[in-house]
Amino acid sequence: MGRGLFLYIKILILCFLMFFTTQGFCADYKIDKVGMDYSGKILTLRGNFSSQKVNYKAGFLSDPKRAYIDIEDAVFYENKKNYEFKFSKLKQLQIAQFSTSPNIVRIVFYCDDDEFLKNIKLEKIGKSLIFTLAKPTFKGDKYFQTYNDILPKEYKISTEENNINNLKFKSYVLTNVLQKNSHIMLSGVGSVKIGRPFVLTNPTRIVYDILNAVEMNDSILGEYKLANGDNVKIAKFTNNILRVVITTENTSRYKSFISPDAQNILFTSTDNIKFVPIPNFTTPADVTKAKIDKIKSDKSIVALSFSNPIIHSVRRIGNNLLIDLLNVDYTMNKDKFSIEHNEQFKGFTVQKMSANNNAVSLLIPLSETLNPEVELSLDGIRMTITLNGTYEKKNPISNVMPFPKTKIEKLPLQGKIIVVDAGHGGKDAGAISEKYYEKVSALAISKKLEAELKNQGATVIMTRDDDTFVSLQDRVAISNNQNATIFISIHLNSSEKSSPNGIETHWYKDNSKALAQAVHSNLIKNIKCIDRGLINSKFYVINHTEAPAILVEVGFISNIAERNELFEEKRQNATAKAIKNGVLEYFK
Repeated sequence: MGRGLFLYIKILILCFLMFFTTQGFCADYKIDKVGMDYSGKILTLRGNFSSQKVNYKAGFLSDPKRAYIDIEDAVFYENKKNYEFKFSKLKQLQIAQFSTSPNIVRIVFYCDDDEFLKNIKLEKIGKSLIFTLAKPTFKGDKYFQTYNDILPKEYKISTEENNINNLKFKSYVLTNVLQKNSHIMLSGVGSVKIGRPFVLTNPTRIVYDILNAVEMNDSILGEYKLANGDNVKIAKFTNNILRVVITTENTSRYKSFISPDAQNILFTSTDNIKFVPIPNFTTPADVTKAKIDKIKSDKSIVALSFSNPIIHSVRRIGNNLLIDLLNVDYTMNKDKFSIEHNEQFKGFTVQKMSANNNAVSLLIPLSETLNPEVELSLDGIRMTITLNGTYEKKNPISNVMPFPKTKIEKLPLQGKIIVVDAGHGGKDAGAISEKYYEKVSALAISKKLEAELKNQGATVIMTRDDDTFVSLQDRVAISNNQNATIFISIHLNSSEKSSPNGIETHWYKDNSKALAQAVHSNLIKNIKCIDRGLINSKFYVINHTEAPAILVEVGFISNIAERNELFEEKRQNATAKAIKNGVLEYFK
């Protein structure tokens, strides 16, 4: 009896252990397809993993040195797979059925780095297992495309269902969306690529399409409310295109920054660019080489090399391509972009991203017949900008996505560099009336003017975009160094008496008078106020700037009624729009 009871208890304990060891498994996993993406960063195992918990073990072997991952209770339905790598610490990768009793599928990484296994991330997406290397494995001449200058009418229709269980290995799988303040971050596996952003109206919104992309599940899609009041909608546009639509009155304020591994894309407004939360990639990068890499009759390739992986944003604005390099310092690198010109490449205009962000912005002039593409090397330290230009009409693309005829905004200020100078700032409050400071209203109006001008295609440079002190000399230097087309300074007037009110516009050099006339007439036409006229004045900023320059006194802070208006949205918006209309009139 005692021995029988002992055996009974032993069997119960064994069954108990077996239950907890195998809990969640109703049958062996069936792995029926394996794929390595073209970047060498993602290994995909497709099977029937669904909601089951996946058990695996990992370890190291020697002679030769290699790491392995054993997937337990798994059956491999393909022949042994072998991948060889040319530009990597990872020399070889094998996957095969390791044993059948028990069923184990083994993945072996042949590498010289003992820490390699720590850089591998395993995720279960749908019915697939995704192995993602935390760092790019390749170094050398392999690239992935991050920007393709195509619009929806040129999209190719995907008739094949493209989802996480039918992953094409040049795809992007969206796995997570993080919304914080006025930013929204999309994260996934694969390599993100966007088409040409475009603007729609009624309501005003900017559209970004992520090409050859799918979502992990429907819960990721939907609408997100940003802290600045703008709305973001993420939706499936076609079987292989995800669409991001940002509804905003200021479409030009948004940029889309792609991380060096191309697995994150951040949509953020330029007002808050200094707070971009792209993870793990904060190391500054310097330019090490800039050259024309390849030249053909219909193609030029500009190649840029950097000391560290780069974070970049690309957007076509009319006949200009704007590339922002978020972690490349302007002061240290502004003179490193000199490249010989040719028929297609006319050089870079190098400028600071904004007055308070010392990152580099590159502006490349294009034409209607030049179509740019941007690619990034798999280690994130090389960028190529390909200018495809044939002076023939493009052959019509067959099998394209039907798209409603939507009028894309014409941008009359394309190619114009406009400096907007918000008066005073920081320790310099300007004129003060009770609790009201001139610097506050001047900045608010300047930011609204920035948005108005950008919506018309201008490249706008702010001398300040927050409550920062900027000297008069620095304001002039910003304009002159950036080869500004025009300079506009915004101020509020003041008087010892409370009765004076109205608008006056100051100019000094002869090349500035026409600009002053156009802007002032539109201000008087659109704002109910006293016309105090045009005044020839020798203010420092309009005296020393090389570009046509004006200083606008938009109203009196010392007049209580006008002061109250100047600190309200209605008057600020009207002022910004009137100045914008004056600028448009000036450039006609």
